[in-house]
Amino acid sequence: QIRWYNIYFDGIDHFINSIRDIVSFTNTLTVTYPAVQSKVNPIDLIALESLRVFCPKIYAIVHQNPGIFTGELDLSVNELESLLNTWIAQLPDKKQQPIKNLLIHLFPKVESVWGNRSFNAEQESQWREQLRVCSLEIFPVYFRLTLSAGELANTQIKAILGLAKDGD
Repeated sequence: QIRWYNIYFDGIDHFINSIRDIVSFTNTLTVTYPAVQSKVNPIDLIALESLRVFCPKIYAIVHQNPGIFTGELDLSVNELESLLNTWIAQLPDKKQQPIKNLLIHLFPKVESVWGNRSFNAEQESQWREQLRVCSLEIFPVYFRLTLSAGELANTQIKAILGLAKDGD
């Protein structure tokens, strides 16, 4: 309950400003959650989906860089901080702190940079058991329904959607 409270009020709440935001967000969750519900941590999924809906640029960065957000620290703390700050600087000012908060709550590696907190490798097994997105082993499950850039050409997507009208 405490973790959900922190994630919601430190991050997600800042993006919900209208009924339209609520509808858009809940529509997303009604599709994504049932597909992975027994394989992910629901709080992490909700937080990650909020990034996908309200800040797709950061969602794509997370998706494309699992080594930056999970597993052992490959970069120095200063290099990681510089990289994270560069990504966050691309966002509008009002989104920067809520996005930072979500990333800190989701990824201990990020928390070690921005939150001045350390973690150890033994915690990885706990995160895996809890089905957390910060577990390198579990991370891909959260993106199972996400297409990478270039995975399908626009013409292929149109052809697939065109076939949706045809039952055969």
